[in-house]
Amino acid sequence: MCDTILMNFFQSSLWKNKIEEHDKNQIVLPIFLFFDDYEVGNPLGSHSGIHKLGAVYLTVPCIPIHRQASLNNIFLTLLFHSSDRQKFGNNIIFRPLIDELNYLKETGIEINTAKFEGNIKFELGLIVGDNIGVHSITGFVESFSSNYPCRMCKIKKEDMRKQCYVDMTLQRSWEQYTSDVSEGDVTRIGIKEACVWHDVKSFKVLYQVGVDIMHDLLEGVCKYDMSFLIFYYDNDLKLFLEVINDRMVNFDYGPDKGSKPSVSNIENIRKHGIRQSASEMTTLVRYFGLLIGDFIPRNDPVWYLYILLRQILDLITSLSLQKGSCEFLQSLVAEHHNLYLKYSNLCLKPKYHLMLHYHTLLKKFEPLVFLWSIRFEAKHRISKISANTSSNRCNICKTLAIKHQLQLNDMFLKGTSSNAI
Repeated sequence: MCDTILMNFFQSSLWKNKIEEHDKNQIVLPIFLFFDDYEVGNPLGSHSGIHKLGAVYLTVPCIPIHRQASLNNIFLTLLFHSSDRQKFGNNIIFRPLIDELNYLKETGIEINTAKFEGNIKFELGLIVGDNIGVHSITGFVESFSSNYPCRMCKIKKEDMRKQCYVDMTLQRSWEQYTSDVSEGDVTRIGIKEACVWHDVKSFKVLYQVGVDIMHDLLEGVCKYDMSFLIFYYDNDLKLFLEVINDRMVNFDYGPDKGSKPSVSNIENIRKHGIRQSASEMTTLVRYFGLLIGDFIPRNDPVWYLYILLRQILDLITSLSLQKGSCEFLQSLVAEHHNLYLKYSNLCLKPKYHLMLHYHTLLKKFEPLVFLWSIRFEAKHRISKISANTSSNRCNICKTLAIKHQLQLNDMFLKGTSSNAI
């Protein structure tokens, strides 16, 4: 594998440092943990919140790329009521999993098959999830209107609204983190409690928490940008929104026809912004130039904001990248943020700030598209279907966990696991 091309977590500087802790002859595989809360019932019903569950999923990022998206290769690891975590705290809820991770790191498991015999150990590589979920289980503040809402640097929320470059002097260091935890002043440090995952040997929260481009970019920055662009051109060009809605309905999206964008009206965009799912937003951004490019005057300065957004999206969702792409991404994001501030007359929201860190995380981890939560959240659907077919909600976590294990055992017995992996 070429060292100048980033394609897998094995190539990351983080994993290269991790693997040095083990014997050279020992097989060690990385694992990712994903956390999220979800509602198994009707989230708008009278019983919403009662059966809101927290789930931790595990995946092995070293398997082939085309297999990583399979739900069969995303494993349920922990399931609990969200209210229990709020009542008893992260330490009590995650303790069994932390002990298991330490066992897998130090002892490993013995494999005895026709194709392989030996010991395999596992190392926790990254914790991933949406921003609120990750902050809640790692001890950072969950409100992004707090004084210091970023988990990667100590920028004030007032400065965050206009920042286009990362201030490296504000980056959180390990020494500073331990000092801040000891201080315990949430309003001055943005940390509620020490990260419970530090009990996993050699894990450090500042260096081993990923980002989620699904929530940051597709359901965040893209939504804000596209809402501004459509509203801007609708005021500038007559019948613009009517034409774009007509073209969105009739356009041939080819291989992306399964995620065709939905139509909008100007009042909804003005009040709530454009509403699309993550996959629909991806399609909209990619095809927006073909949909209405003939309406845009040549050398229109605002249109360049869309061009930058499209370039950023293509770069971040790429399955492989050259190492020089990190610096290119940094310059694209900075120029994009400058243009948004200039033409929208709006402040930058927290998700814009998180994008400023993407180029450094790309160097540490791997292509960021492998860290997004879109496939993990699809795994929720299995539990939701099982819960809806069960009329008994007593100890729903145990019911769903048993059903997950039965489905996994069925896959092993039928021999379909080899096809999945």
